Amino acid sequence: TTLLAGRFSKAVDCTTVALSPWSSVLGIPLPTWGALGFWLILVAVWRRSRWVLPLTLFSAVASVGLLAIELLLVRSVCLFCESVHVTSWLLLLVVWRMRHQFTTTKRDVDTFLYGLIPAAGLMLAVYFAVPPYWKVPTWGDTPPIPTGVTQEGKPWIGATKPLLTVEE
Repeated sequence: TTLLAGRFSKAVDCTTVALSPWSSVLGIPLPTWGALGFWLILVAVWRRSRWVLPLTLFSAVASVGLLAIELLLVRSVCLFCESVHVTSWLLLLVVWRMRHQFTTTKRDVDTFLYGLIPAAGLMLAVYFAVPPYWKVPTWGDTPPIPTGVTQEGKPWIGATKPLLTVEE
């Protein structure tokens, strides 16, 4: 059972997915893109816009693409991501059944602006405020640590003027 648990934990690991090079697009994490998409869908539903069906269709198709990336390239899946993918498909099903309630009106331009302006603000805030957590530093990426020799000839590492000195 330990071998099975080890294989399962490697196959279902949100951290592996979140830290993969596929976890961001244009420097913005995929969950932020998903939040943008769901925001646009919400605004389109609220405004009864004809954009609801194309947006939900794009969301569902994108979820299949992301699942393929997880399975084929990352070789691990995230349960939270999969719940969002299932939600995308369920949302598409609901919107498809209600598609006749969404009409083409002049409000579609307003819908686009209502949805896009806050979304653009969110994307810019994330781009500039969220550190790139998916870029895991390697040994060569660490900043150089000061080293030297004391007047007594003992090697030191750390701050040049430390507040605390630990001797071994």
